[in-house]
Amino acid sequence: MHPPHLPNPSCSLSFRRLSQNLVIFLLATISGLVAGLAGGAMAIGWIWPEFGGGNYWLVSQINNSNQRIEMEEVIKKETAQKIMTVYKNSQKTGEVSYLSSSDKIGEAALVSSDGWLAMYLENEKDLNSFYLWKAVSFEGGIYQVEKAVYDKFTEVVYFKVKGTVKKDGQEVKNEQFKIVSFADEDSPGTQVFVFQNEAWIYNFLDSGYFSVDKPHLDSVPKRLTILGNKNIPSGSLVFNTQGKMLGLVNEKGEMINGYYLTRVLPGVLNKQQIIYPTLSIEGWFSAEQKIVINNEIQKGFLVVNILKNDAKLQRGDVILEINSQIVENESLWYNLKGEKARLKVLRRGKVLEFEAEIKENIFK
Repeated sequence: MHPPHLPNPSCSLSFRRLSQNLVIFLLATISGLVAGLAGGAMAIGWIWPEFGGGNYWLVSQINNSNQRIEMEEVIKKETAQKIMTVYKNSQKTGEVSYLSSSDKIGEAALVSSDGWLAMYLENEKDLNSFYLWKAVSFEGGIYQVEKAVYDKFTEVVYFKVKGTVKKDGQEVKNEQFKIVSFADEDSPGTQVFVFQNEAWIYNFLDSGYFSVDKPHLDSVPKRLTILGNKNIPSGSLVFNTQGKMLGLVNEKGEMINGYYLTRVLPGVLNKQQIIYPTLSIEGWFSAEQKIVINNEIQKGFLVVNILKNDAKLQRGDVILEINSQIVENESLWYNLKGEKARLKVLRRGKVLEFEAEIKENIFK
C-alpha cells in the first residue's frame, strides 16, 4: 500500500528500466546505421572513384588533386633558360626563313657552360646532318651545332653549339650558358613537370623496369621509368618541382633516367667520347633476367658474351661480388674504377676469387 503522505509515483521501477533499455537500443541502432553508411561510401569510393562527381577523397591515390604540388613560376622561368629546342633545319618561303614544327627533333638540356647539350635521339641517322640543326634558346637566339657524339646504349646525343648567336643581324658572343642540375630520384608517386612545346605539363612517376631484349655491356643496365600520364612527345624533358632534371622521354613515352647522363658526361666534356668502364663482358643482372642456380634465384651478373680473348671471366660465370660488394644493377658500375677489380665468381658450382682488368669501352 502506498503511504498517504507521499505523492503518487509517476512510474513503476520496471517501467523505468524498460525505458532506459529502449533509449540505449535506439542510440546503438542509430550509431550502427551511421557507421554502415560511412563504410558503404568508402567501398563505393574504392570500386567506383568517379562517384560523387569525381572529387576523389581516397588518400591512397597518387594523383590526388588535393596533394598536387605546383612548380613555382620563377623556377619554371629559370629552368627554361637552361633548355633549347632543336630543329633539323630551317625552311624558307621567298626571302623569309622559318622553323617548322614538323622538323622539330626535341628539347635539349644544357649540361656545360660552354654549350654542350643532351637530347634524346631515336634515329641515329639524323646525326648525319647535325651541322644543319638549329638550336633555339629560351631568349630566342638561334645557335648552330658544331660537334656531336651519340650514346647508342641510351639513345642520347650530346652536341655542342657555337658560342655566338645572331641577334638583330649582329654576331653576339654568349660568354656562359646556364646549365641544368640533376636529381637522382625515380620513386613511384614522385610529382614531376615535363617540358614540352615550350610548356610545363604536370605528371608523376609510376613504376620502373629494366629494358632488356639481349645481353648488354656490364656497365650499362638500362632502367626506364613509366610516367603516370603517357601521352608525352618523344624528346621532352622531365624535372622535379625544384627544377632539377630527372631524365628524358623516349619514343614510348618512358623516362630515361638522368643518372645515365651524369655517368658519361666527363668523357663527353673532356674527350668528346662516350666512355664506359667494363670487364669486357656482356650479360644481364638477376634484376633483369632471373638467374637460377640449383633451383634457387641467385643474385649477380650472368656472363653471356666475352668481348676480349684475354679476359679471365668465362661464359656462364656468375659474378657474385665486386670489391666485396654484392653485385646488383648499380653496384657494378660504381666499382668499375681504376685498373683492376677483385671478383667473387660462381663457376660450374665452385666459388672462385681473382682480380680482373677494367677496360674502357670508347665510342666516338
